[in-house]
Amino acid sequence: MLTNGVRWELTACVHGSAAMLYPMYWQHIYIPVLPPHLLDYCCAPMPYLVGVHLSLLERVRSRSLEDVVILNVDTNTLESPQNDLQNLPSDVLHSLKSKLKKQSTATGSGVARSFLRAQAALFGSYRDALRYKPGEPITFCEESFVAHRSSTMKHFLEMAVNLQLFKQ
Repeated sequence: MLTNGVRWELTACVHGSAAMLYPMYWQHIYIPVLPPHLLDYCCAPMPYLVGVHLSLLERVRSRSLEDVVILNVDTNTLESPQNDLQNLPSDVLHSLKSKLKKQSTATGSGVARSFLRAQAALFGSYRDALRYKPGEPITFCEESFVAHRSSTMKHFLEMAVNLQLFKQ
């Protein structure tokens, strides 16, 4: 869930968040600006990517929220019940943070490029795990994809290959 006090900024941030998943893509509930009469969607037991105007945030918080990550774009703060950032390989996370700090004052597609580079560092070698036999469908070998990686990368990839986002 993203929150912001300016609707057009909120819309842009939600769209940008979905775009940063490339080459994967979001296939669940996706509402760039959640209208007040749909606030109960925030209690949905399935994944969602929604924007909530800052004026509605307290009404959302009063509901039963479980496993909801909230990014306040106005204050640049992230609230998460998980420690997902700790699962990212430290070298990839450090590089991404460094690039994002440099891009924070720039305009254009630098932020998108930074996230795409991080995605490439994490998943770029997936082709090495594709298996092809003539007359049969191409398959993906998870063991091969995870093998021969640093311990932190291996730990992350072992979790990532089980995510619905990755399997689709």
